[in-house]
Amino acid sequence: MYNIAVAEVMSVFNAVSKQARSEHGIERSTLDEAIDLLLILLAPMAPHVSAEIWERRHPDETSLHHQRWPVRTAR
Repeated sequence: MYNIAVAEVMSVFNAVSKQARSEHGIERSTLDEAIDLLLILLAPMAPHVSAEIWERRHPDETSLHHQRWPVRTAR
């Protein structure tokens, strides 16, 4: 299961990266939301690194490990 989780996180990262490099780019608010999502998804696999990055991005918010787990929406 660990390999599947890592592969899915990489898939999200690749999709965000591809969109950011595209001709139309990506809005900053969308990029920020995607980065936060990736950090939340990475937290169980890399808790210390993801928490450190979260703290630098959100110094006045609660810990990454107290954030709500994302809920998948229907396409």
